[in-house]
Amino acid sequence: MALPLRLSSFIVSILCGLALTAHASESPPPDLHRRFNTLADEGLTSASVMLHWNGVVRQTFREQRVFPPQAARALAMVHGAGYDAALAASRDGATSAALPYQPYLGAFECPAEAEPEWAAAAAMAEVLEHLFPKLTSRYEEALALYQPGPEMAKCWEASLLAGREAAARMIEARAHDGSQTPDPWRPPARPKAGEWRTTRPTFRPPLLPEWRALQPFVMESPEQFRCVPPPDITSAQFAEELNLVRDIGAYFSDSRTAEQEKIACFWADAQGTFTPTGHWNQIAETAVRLRAGAGEPLTPLEQARLFAQLNLAMADAGIACWEAKYHYNYWRPVTAIALADQDGNAATGEPDSRWTPYIATPPFPEFPSGHSTFSGAAEAVLTHWFGEDFAFEDLSDDLERNHGDRYVVRQYASFRAAAEEASKSRIYGGIHYPSASKAGLESGRAVGRYVVGQSLLPAGETPVVAPSSAVVSAGDSGTRTTR
Repeated sequence: MALPLRLSSFIVSILCGLALTAHASESPPPDLHRRFNTLADEGLTSASVMLHWNGVVRQTFREQRVFPPQAARALAMVHGAGYDAALAASRDGATSAALPYQPYLGAFECPAEAEPEWAAAAAMAEVLEHLFPKLTSRYEEALALYQPGPEMAKCWEASLLAGREAAARMIEARAHDGSQTPDPWRPPARPKAGEWRTTRPTFRPPLLPEWRALQPFVMESPEQFRCVPPPDITSAQFAEELNLVRDIGAYFSDSRTAEQEKIACFWADAQGTFTPTGHWNQIAETAVRLRAGAGEPLTPLEQARLFAQLNLAMADAGIACWEAKYHYNYWRPVTAIALADQDGNAATGEPDSRWTPYIATPPFPEFPSGHSTFSGAAEAVLTHWFGEDFAFEDLSDDLERNHGDRYVVRQYASFRAAAEEASKSRIYGGIHYPSASKAGLESGRAVGRYVVGQSLLPAGETPVVAPSSAVVSAGDSGTRTTR
């Protein structure tokens, strides 16, 4: 069912753009807050340092309206520095050879009195102050929650020194990574059928094309895990996928079920929310708490290592995804449906310039799916840590539109089940084809496996030798035709 053009644009820009953003002044009901948050109102312990700072970071993302790739970079820097600080303060002896794990940016000497948890907190605060300087006072207040009495002053100061050293190393390592170098890339002035161009209703310019060449955190190069091309637009596969999205992903769809609408909203994680990477950090926190509740808690250093691997993987997944997006420059469903008479494929049906997706179309090329790539990487890391059949429940960010429920809890039998649902959510939202969701998942999984096999390994362990690339098949021909 098509809407008049002016009304459809209004609905997408107002309902989709605003209703799917989190409201920083709102909090979940008390019962959900207790189940899914470990902030200062419950008291801080050494075991909750990583979880506490994750909550601080997610709130920053909501208020500062951070874009997903930038959020992934920030989390990797924060947790990479936190891990190196905790590790340096954990050595059992006078030399770096006594460290239980390999550091991310190299070992450094720190005062023997430094405490791992405090050092990690200091490092994370310092990196956040660098990334979001307007919020420095907030991070200083959060760090001050850990400050002990005078009898522990020497340990506290030693921990601050260790944390600041780890943070300085991370900030220096990423100072020229390309994130602050604008990329002049623009879509072709006269794009061919199959090529991306700006989309209704806002026609925003392409988002963060510089991320296609960003310095990876662990990968050898941005294109190391590039997936193979999307389907040829003249193929039967493309027609089948486009017609599916046209049907199930329309704003008013008779085919999309109420459950599928909930899934689309639950995983939307748009700008102004905790973002896809923040969402998966929340899931990791839940796993940490469940493991502790089962009598198998992770030590503070193990938590630091878990969150560092998770976020290094998702940051590299974002880089790999953006490299592929701008390499293939594939058009979005909203464009393909409007120009269905120009694709050379009679099976794609009649053009419909008023067709509107359920979720607002993001301003960058379609293939592969970013949410799917982030989710695949997170799935690989969390499965490595907690196993294939780790059941858990998850809480949405604030969703006004989700059938009247602002906060929704969903259950999953495994991280794989959650990642696959997140991937499908983008199809239900009308902004991705199934091939893009599949390719993103597989590429992300390859990145995640690579990171856990290459980085932050136990002392003396040799990195897993991985292929120089991991090509993931999404289309049926391995080539793409534009017209």
